[in-house]
Amino acid sequence: LLWQHAKEQKDNCELLYALCMEGKVESIQYCLENSSEKEKKEMLDWNDNEKKFSPLLISLIANKEEVASLLIKEQIEINPTMVFYTNNTGNNALMLASQVGFTKIVNELLPTFNKNDKITSVNNHGLNSLMAASCFGHYDVVSTLLSYFNKEQLNQKDNDGDTALDFA
Repeated sequence: LLWQHAKEQKDNCELLYALCMEGKVESIQYCLENSSEKEKKEMLDWNDNEKKFSPLLISLIANKEEVASLLIKEQIEINPTMVFYTNNTGNNALMLASQVGFTKIVNELLPTFNKNDKITSVNNHGLNSLMAASCFGHYDVVSTLLSYFNKEQLNQKDNDGDTALDFA
């Protein structure tokens, strides 16, 4: 009933966003299953908020790993480039998943990021996903990411001149 009301009032994007922050996987699945392809794309693509957080990015920031996994599958099916979206500080899904230590999510994102040469993309501070994982001590993520970085990329420096090894 709430979902139908939200769709009628054109508040479905905001409702999905709130459900992602709260980690309501079953409710999110219901919303996605009861939406047209156009509505799904619109909801998953939505980042009309001050910090430019898409539902995927907010689920990662809120530490909702199961929600993030569901959204990644949906986004890759609808439009794989949505996983590259960044927030207002330049963080994308791979960076945020690395920062919070979600190895499973990193593994889900890596094929799409690798295929599109986005593995070493950086945020506004010059940090890439390997640096983010190193900085926060998520060595299982670091180990996963290492096989995707070549020697030159391993020595990539952030805006302060630090490498991933400096953060480790």
